[in-house]
Formats: sequence, structure tokens, C-alpha cells
Amino acid sequence: MSLGCVDYIQRDLKFLSKYVKMLEEGRKNSTLRKGRRVPLKMTLPVFEAETNRKVGDAEIIEVRWVKLKDALSSKEILRSEGTSNPEELLEELKAIYGDISLEEWFTFFKFKYIKAQP
Repeated sequence: MSLGCVDYIQRDLKFLSKYVKMLEEGRKNSTLRKGRRVPLKMTLPVFEAETNRKVGDAEIIEVRWVKLKDALSSKEILRSEGTSNPEELLEELKAIYGDISLEEWFTFFKFKYIKAQP
């Protein structure tokens, strides 16, 4: 079985403001990104997507390639994404990526969020 190759080198992480709030409250410590990605460095800058303002850094703890169907059935991934509801997470991902298949590869980045100093 071939896992394929890397689709993208992740240079930073951008989050919508509602997710930045979850990061800052400690309710979110991971992200799912479409495709098979690898981080450029083990600490990535974190930006608020709407303003492109740097809000902190993500110290990468784990990188895992998963099929979307497996991510949605993983209690660990759901919990670190700030939900326990797979349907809710799927709807959020569809809002970001549009039409997606449960067979598509996603990258699960687990991290420690470090808020930027004012």
C-alpha cells in the first residue's frame, strides 16, 4: 500500500477568528488541513485569517495523515478540534474546503499554542 507523497509544505497556520478564540481559551489544540502536508518547521506562526495578524505560534507535537472518515471517527481528533460531534466538524470542513470526500487525505496537526506577546 502506498501512502503517496506530500501535497504541501505548511509554512504557517491561519485560523478564522472564531477558532483563534478557541485557541486562546485552550479549547482547540489541533487542526485538520486538506491534503498530505508536512510542517516547514516544528514551530509555525499562527495568523488570524481575516486580518492576517499574527496571534501566536504553534509548537507542533504530532503530524498524522488520516482519511477524513477516520478523523471523524477518532475521539482524540474530535476532542482536540474542540468538538465531540463528527457531523459538526464535517460541516465546518465543508464550509472551508467545499465539496470533500470521506476518502480524502487530511493532515492532523496537534500542537501547543503559544499566544503572541502584546
